[in-house]
Amino acid sequence: MRMETTQQGQTAIMLMDFDAQTMYMYMPDQNIAMRVNFAQATKSATEEAQSIQNYNPTVVGTETIDGKVCLVVEYTVEGTATKAWIWQEHGFPIRVEVTTTEGKHTVEYKNIEFVDIPDNMFELPPGVQIIQQPGM
Repeated sequence: MRMETTQQGQTAIMLMDFDAQTMYMYMPDQNIAMRVNFAQATKSATEEAQSIQNYNPTVVGTETIDGKVCLVVEYTVEGTATKAWIWQEHGFPIRVEVTTTEGKHTVEYKNIEFVDIPDNMFELPPGVQIIQQPGM
């Protein structure tokens, strides 16, 4: 799995190999990658969407986001209210709002493509300095 995020102008790329049980957080601007404890691995977005069924979701409607028709569901996990927009065509969550005592947190997935990706996109580039996650 490869997931790219940008926060405050910084790009981070998470590379996870479920077969090899390895996970790296790669920071291309710094040319470093942190090996992360695989036990902390997150589920893929599709696996997260499938797991919603475990929480007795309520369908509250449909909504189109960025041209994608989504099923909107609400559910609660351990006292945390969640609302998710699941892209009907692919079963993929493109927006998730989680409301906690600290406020509302929103995650949006953009630039989603379902295409063949070259294998080298799931490998660290040559010359990257690998550091260990503290505590590993």
